[in-house]
Amino acid sequence: MATQDIFLGRQPILDRDQRIVAYELLFRSGNTTGVTVTDDMQATASVIHHAFSEMGVQTVLDTQLGYINVSADMLLADIVGELGLSERLTAALAHREGEMGRLLQLVKSVEQPDLSHTLSLLARSGALSLSDLTAAEIEAMSWANQVAEATP
Repeated sequence: MATQDIFLGRQPILDRDQRIVAYELLFRSGNTTGVTVTDDMQATASVIHHAFSEMGVQTVLDTQLGYINVSADMLLADIVGELGLSERLTAALAHREGEMGRLLQLVKSVEQPDLSHTLSLLARSGALSLSDLTAAEIEAMSWANQVAEATP
């Protein structure tokens, strides 16, 4: 990819005196001011690659600090790889692959405001009804509350 084809947003972060203290580096898919991100991990990887490999940190940040949004999934993928879990469980947790991975996608979708995605995943799973999913979510929340209460 030629340098002129690389797009990277750079949002200044200011202190209370309106001085630039850092930049937030943002994914951009073209010469636009906004973007629609459909894959957080790919967007983050693109920002890291462009800022560090293609353009160079000095060019992008000069002497300022830089911040990059990293999705929880990207952080989780790195952590899960170090835990020594079975390949099947690692694939499910880090990459949402396999049967357990599809169920994790379904559980994660419940937390999103768009119920149509959850219903689509439910239909594809063929294993759960919406009432089963709701009951499992309530049970999981109850368990999480018990763990939180037991933790000092």
